[in-house]
Amino acid sequence: MYRVMLIDDEPWTLQGINETFQWYQYGFEVIGTYTFATVALQDILEKKPDVVFTDIRMPVINGIEILNTIREKQLETEVIIISGYGEFDYAQGAIRQGAFDYILKPIDDGVTGELLKRLKNKLDQKEAERNRMIINMLLESPEEIELGQCGLHNQYPYYQAIAWCCIHNSGMKEYLQKIIDLNFMEIKLTDKIYYIVNCCNDLFEMIERENFEVTVGISNLSPAIGSVQHLISQAAVASEYRFITNKNQAYSYHDIQSQKLIPFIKGVVKTLNEGLFVDFIELAEQIPRLFLENGYSVEDLCILWNKIIMNVEMIFPARFQNSALDLCDWQQLEHKFCSIDAMIRTLIDEVQYCFGRSEFDPDNENEIKSINFNSVLKFLNNNYHKQLKLKDLSQMFYINKNYACFLFKRYTGMTYSEYLNKLRMENAKEMLVATSYTIAEVSEKSGYVDYFYFCKLFKKTYGVTPTQYRQRPIELAN
Repeated sequence: MYRVMLIDDEPWTLQGINETFQWYQYGFEVIGTYTFATVALQDILEKKPDVVFTDIRMPVINGIEILNTIREKQLETEVIIISGYGEFDYAQGAIRQGAFDYILKPIDDGVTGELLKRLKNKLDQKEAERNRMIINMLLESPEEIELGQCGLHNQYPYYQAIAWCCIHNSGMKEYLQKIIDLNFMEIKLTDKIYYIVNCCNDLFEMIERENFEVTVGISNLSPAIGSVQHLISQAAVASEYRFITNKNQAYSYHDIQSQKLIPFIKGVVKTLNEGLFVDFIELAEQIPRLFLENGYSVEDLCILWNKIIMNVEMIFPARFQNSALDLCDWQQLEHKFCSIDAMIRTLIDEVQYCFGRSEFDPDNENEIKSINFNSVLKFLNNNYHKQLKLKDLSQMFYINKNYACFLFKRYTGMTYSEYLNKLRMENAKEMLVATSYTIAEVSEKSGYVDYFYFCKLFKKTYGVTPTQYRQRPIELAN
C-alpha cells in the first residue's frame, strides 16, 4: 500500500478529500490528515510518505513551499496540489516545479479514480526502477552501495535481511515503518520481498512475536553492508524452512549441519547397496521427522537428497536414466516439490522403480510400479465423471504437477487429458447401450458439461455420433 498524507487548513474540506477518494481500491492508505501545514511538513520529513495532497493557499506555509521543501530534501514523495478556480494559473506553475498534478475544488468524483490510477502507475514505475538499481548495485559492487540513495543510513552497527514470502502483502513494510528510527531498503525478487535493515540487535524475536500469517525468513547479523548478498541468501534459506514444517511463521537462519547427517546417509546408502528396499522405505519415511526435530535446513536437505540420488544412479544406471530423479540445488528442490512429504513420496516411488519391483505385487510385471501413482489412478478411475484438474489431483496426493505428467506418460503411455478422456469415452459407450439416458444425460454423467463438445469428441474417437452408436452398437463395435 502506498502511504498518503492530506493537508488543508479547512477541516471540512480535509474530511471531504479523505472521503471522496477510493484510496484502498487503488492501493493507497491515508496515514495522516493535517490542518496545520507546519506540523504536516515535520511529519513529511520524518515519515517520508509516498504521496502528499496539499491545499495551495494556507497560513504560515503554503502548498508551493511544502512542494519546494520536499524537492530540496530530495524526497521521492509525489505532490498533488489542491486549488480553487481563482488559483488555476498558480497550480499550473506548481506542475512546472515538480508537482504530479493538481485538482480543483470542489473535487469532482469523476476525476479521482483516474488520478489515483495514474499516480499508482507512476509510483509502480519508480519502485521498479529503484528495485533494478539496487539489484544491479548488489550484483556489481555491493561495497559501493550509496546507503542514503537506497533508503538506508549507517545509524546502527548491524545489518540484517528479512525475506517476506508474499509479494502482494505489505505487512512487513508497514510493520518496519512503525518502528521509530529504523531505516531499511526494500528489494523485490521473484516471489519474495527482501528488506535490508540497519539495526542495533537481532530482530528475530521481535518479529516472531508478531505472528504474521506469512512465512518470514531472517538472516544473521552482519556489521558490513557489503555482505548484503550473503544476508539475502541467508534470509531466503531461512524462509524455505516452511518446506519442512508446513507452517507460516518466522524462521531464523542456521548454518549447514550436514556433518551430523553423515551416519544417517551411510545407513540409507547401505540399504541401496544391499537391495533392502523395505529398509530403505523405513529410513526415507524418517526424514521429515529427523529434519523437524533437529532443525536442519533446506540446504541440509539438498545435501541429503543429492547424496541419495548419486548413489541410486551408480547402483541402477540403466533405470535411473528413465526416472524422474536428478541432482538439485535447494531452490530447485523447493520448486520441484510442494513439501518435504511430497519429496519423500517421490523419492520412494522412483527408487522403487529403479529397484524394478512393487511392494504390493512383485511378481506381476504388468502392475503399476508406483504405490502413490496407483492411488491416483484408482481415484481417477472411480471419479472420472467429476470436474478434475491435474493440478487439483496432484495436490490431493502430494505430487508435483510436472511429476504427475511424467508418471502418466511412463505408466499409461498417455497424457492426463488423454487418459481421462479414454475413461469417459468408454463409460459413455457402455451407458449408450445399457441405459435409456438421453445423449445429454450420458454426456453429463461421463463428465462433460458441454453436450456439443461431448458429441464432437465421441465422433472423433469412434468415427460415429453417440446416436449412431446407440442404434448399431454391435455392428460398430466390430
